[in-house]
Amino acid sequence: ESGASAILRGNVVQANGQCGIEVRDDGHADMRENVVRRNGHMGIYLYNGATGEIRGNDIRDNGMSGINVSRNAEPSITANMVHGNRQCGILLDHSGRGSISRNQVHSNGEPGLRIETQADPVVTDNTIYNGHHHGILICEGGCGTVQGNAVMRNRRAGIKVKTDGAPSVLANRVHHGFGLGIHIAATGRGEVASNACFSNEASNLLVEAPPHQVVVRGNGDRAAEQTEAFKRLNTFERTPSPAKGGSNGSKGGSNGSKGSPGGILSESDADDDDAWRNLDRSPSTQEDSSTNSSPLIV
Repeated sequence: ESGASAILRGNVVQANGQCGIEVRDDGHADMRENVVRRNGHMGIYLYNGATGEIRGNDIRDNGMSGINVSRNAEPSITANMVHGNRQCGILLDHSGRGSISRNQVHSNGEPGLRIETQADPVVTDNTIYNGHHHGILICEGGCGTVQGNAVMRNRRAGIKVKTDGAPSVLANRVHHGFGLGIHIAATGRGEVASNACFSNEASNLLVEAPPHQVVVRGNGDRAAEQTEAFKRLNTFERTPSPAKGGSNGSKGGSNGSKGSPGGILSESDADDDDAWRNLDRSPSTQEDSSTNSSPLIV
């Protein structure tokens, strides 16, 4: 029904042939503390003007993207774990909007975050890491603001802009990648300013677009973090890793790594090769007390 609303909390939504949770046609859903896993298509799909709050969910191992925001949908996506999905972690397309903040996005098969076809989100304070593709890809006319994120250890570029993508890429930390740090292809547009790019295996910053297409200023290596522009624009809160011998008896997390619990690697561990190497990228084997094998449609 158009304009319907729902509260979805504490569910396990799994093993559906299509999407796990679908919100559509100006519907609104408050989705908190759910596990959305192993669905055939998207984990969570919002479209046709849908809105909602997606907070504190574990969205993993879905057959397509973990979250897809499309066709003028505009949710708030905050503090979720989005990992192990076959395609993107979070995909915004066809004029999808909304805010994306403080999420842990890792180990997805395609870009951790992809923005395309006139999508226009605000993306702040996320950690996007250990992806098998680009960390963030803006392409095919996507735009938006990508500011204050930590993007690291991705197999391709940390942030890539191409095919008339035109974002503002501001005060991000892009480091320890296996490819380029930030890559603005010849067809890319927008603004790239005050980013700190360092310790990437290829170039830290490669701009192939001509000056009339893209504004590039104030970017650098770790020294860029000391500039007033970076300090003003980057509000990312870096949570220290737990001390060795924490309450769970491990070296700092249930996975035995030096990082934070549950497969989360705190950004303060960025230079700790042991923490990166020991991070458990595999799906959780913990069984949940209640499950829902039917799709939830709002």
